[in-house]
Formats: sequence, C-alpha cells, structure tokens
Amino acid sequence: MINVSNEDLSMRTLQVWTFSALLLASSASFAALPQPGMWGIDSEINGKPGRGIQIDRQGGNTVLATYYGYRDDGTSTFFQAVGEMEEGKRFVADLVEYKNGTALGKNVRSGEVLRVVGQVVMQFDTPSTGSILLPGETAKNFSPLVYENIQARLNNDFKVMKFSDSNQSINNVRIETDSKDVKFTIALGSYTCKFYGNLTQNGLSFESVANGTCSPSSSISTYSKKFEKISVDENGMISMSVSDVDPANPINAALNGLYVGKCIKPLERLNDVTAIASPCD
Repeated sequence: MINVSNEDLSMRTLQVWTFSALLLASSASFAALPQPGMWGIDSEINGKPGRGIQIDRQGGNTVLATYYGYRDDGTSTFFQAVGEMEEGKRFVADLVEYKNGTALGKNVRSGEVLRVVGQVVMQFDTPSTGSILLPGETAKNFSPLVYENIQARLNNDFKVMKFSDSNQSINNVRIETDSKDVKFTIALGSYTCKFYGNLTQNGLSFESVANGTCSPSSSISTYSKKFEKISVDENGMISMSVSDVDPANPINAALNGLYVGKCIKPLERLNDVTAIASPCD
C-alpha cells in the first residue's frame, strides 16, 4: 500500500477539490469547451513548419480563432474567426482575411477586412480533441500542440478525492509510466489495486485500458478498467476518470468515478520520462 501517512489534507483544500470535481462532472456530459492555445491538424504534424489554429477562450463561450497558413504561392497568411460556442461543443463562424495593418517598424495604422474566405466549423469531443472543417477542405482531426514532456507530470504519488454516483472518498493513487506503458496503484480502504496497461496521449491528457486486480484477493483474479482524461497540470493537480470497459458488466464498481487531487511526492527519476522537474519538488 502507498505510504502517505505523513500527508494531510486541509478542509480548505478538500473544498477546492470538491468544487473542481463537481464542475468537471457536471460539465463533462454536455460540454467540451476547448483548451486555449495553439492547435495543429493531427495528420500534418511532423515537426516542420506548417499550419495551425490558435484558439483563445477567456473562460466563457466566446472563442477567437486565428488560422495561420499559406497561400498558393507559398507566402504566409492568417485568417480570424470570432463567435460563440454552440452547446459547449461546436463553433461555426466566418473566416476573415485582413489587409493594410501595421507593418514591423512602420507607422501604426488600422487594418481592414479584405474578404471572407468562408466558414470554419470546429467540433470538439473533449477539451483537447476535435475536428476542424476549413473552406474547400474535408473535416480533419486536430488537437493542442504539445511542447513539453507532460507525461513526466504523471509520475507521482497523489492524494485524491473520488466522486461517484454512490459515494465520495479520499484515496491514494500512484502513477508510474515508462515510455508507452503505465502502472496505476490505487489504495482504496483496506484494498490495494494495481493495474497495468498501455498509455495513449490524447492532446494534453492521457488514457489507458489497463488490466489488474486488488488485494486482499477478490473472487475475480484479473479484470480491466478504463482510465480516461488523465491530466496533471503544472501545479501538480490531477484529474482522471475510471470506469468499466463493459458498462453492462461492472466489476469492482467501487473503483469507478472521477478522481481529483494533488501530487504529494515525486517518484524516483529512473528514466528520461521523469527527467524534468516535478511540480511536487
């Protein structure tokens, strides 16, 4: 079992985590508001100069999207679109090109609309995945560009609150990753559960279908769980959901729910995955 007996949670921290988790749980079923930042078209990301979309959203439904790309002659250009999210998942707006704005080192002058090149349609499945339909093209999957080794943030011990339809509880969670593999250790009351699986990055979050069991041993030796929307921010705050692979046949449902918490201790840095500083340091 994970040894975190020296770690304590203040009531204020618990209240913050509770509030955050309830917000996540209440919005997950009907909204997928996009993460602000620079997004790239998945099939075109190759480490070389290309095109992309900068999405700016300041906490509400209004989105400012800036497309940067190229003309037929190879020169670069940008278009912008502004509008409201529809039902928290869909964005449709005119894509506008401008001209006559301020040049580098020159006198300030206001730009003006050159033309509307067509509509852009962005559909979001999660805050970090979706598709984009640009004028004259077919819809393509896109996601936030990742500049850091955010997988390194996962390698920690965490104190979490687990929220489910039936209960809420405080648990200890350890995540260990190595390249594309992951191990989850969850201390749940008198039980310790360990799951092993492949780790898949999905924009700024991760997911896994992992196999494992709990001890003291249960009647079922090994079973699978889905670990989804696993993310740890720069402050060490974690959120993830755990569910059954087959919802019609739940196994050890006590593990299922939304986990929200904070890292309490970084793991040993044994490989290059954990080579950067941990937010728990």
